[in-house]
Amino acid sequence: MISFKQFVLESEDGGAHKLAPVATDAQNIYSPQEVSTEEFINWCESNASKYLQSISKPSSAKIFRGFKGINSHIKGPIGPNDINTSVGKIDSNKMNRVSANTFNYYTLWMDNHPSWSEFPKRSKSLVCSTNLITASNYARKSYAQLMIPADSNKIGICSDDDLWTSFDALSDMAENSVSRDRHFTMDTFMTVLYYGLSGLGIPESEVSSLQTNYSKFEAALKRATRADIQKIIESLDDADFGERKYKDLEKLLGVLEHNNLNNLHALFERGLDPSSNNFKVTAAGSFKISDNDVEVWVQGQCYTIDTMYIEKVCKDKSNKMMYDFLNKYNLCAGWD
Repeated sequence: MISFKQFVLESEDGGAHKLAPVATDAQNIYSPQEVSTEEFINWCESNASKYLQSISKPSSAKIFRGFKGINSHIKGPIGPNDINTSVGKIDSNKMNRVSANTFNYYTLWMDNHPSWSEFPKRSKSLVCSTNLITASNYARKSYAQLMIPADSNKIGICSDDDLWTSFDALSDMAENSVSRDRHFTMDTFMTVLYYGLSGLGIPESEVSSLQTNYSKFEAALKRATRADIQKIIESLDDADFGERKYKDLEKLLGVLEHNNLNNLHALFERGLDPSSNNFKVTAAGSFKISDNDVEVWVQGQCYTIDTMYIEKVCKDKSNKMMYDFLNKYNLCAGWD
């Protein structure tokens, strides 16, 4: 199963049918930019005091992220393309993330469907974890960063440690029709959808382009009716089912029939409903969860601090300004 890694690390090469992040003139918008200790502390005190007070409680989870290609001052040699930072800032609103190593349809849906309107935009968010080890596993050339979002930032909270395994309602809908072992994850669904749409006779180039055009994507889902899919399946010869697009179209038909749905749009509305799948949303200033292993995504400006740098400051106490700040919010706990 492809997991949290594909969201922590933005895609550099999406493959033939996948999409890579949109290029911008700004350099390194997907990595924190170095700031001074003074700027870091002043910003945090002015913009994130409620979040810091919340995570200072021992029972409260913190937010971590593993970035690629950054190095803190405490590390060894730095390559010519690496960013050197122990504390930094990043603004996810400058991003235009697309789903890495899977198809982008669910990101498009979550960004645009009314049921997700209160949530941060996935395409404009940093995907993180409340588990330090999980985030650390996907930090390249660096340690995981403790994320400090502005109190006003929206945070989406998954029901599991990975978004792709957080859609239990979708898995339940597919059980006994597509997958009896309940492994119909979001990744599986996106792949079945891609080839299934091709089985409807939509040109592959158009199926791919639907990943970035919500109005056309939504219209295609509404046109993909259960009756029309049934007609296509019934018209096929046995040899046709050797093609993946028809196998996956038949899988989609099975889910529609099993759940008495009229089209693929209805499947998305039920299977990807945030409430039915126990997703939550909150402002960073009200972030109070005890689960230390869930995926979250955060939109807006955040400041970051290297977790190994925290340990170093808390142990040697040489940087008094930072040491006092970390102790104020109980962030040295566990490092001694």
